[in-house]
Amino acid sequence: MLYHSDKNIYDCSNCGLKFTDMDKLKSHIKIYHSYKKEKS
Repeated sequence: MLYHSDKNIYDCSNCGLKFTDMDKLKSHIKIYHSYKKEKS
């Protein structure tokens, strides 16, 4: 986990977007990056 300004920040390793909530990050990955898992 990365810490910035006393908050947990989760970076999307695919596009670099930052999220303060792990659930938001997971939802983002499912929506925008799930194709990598399906077609791999």
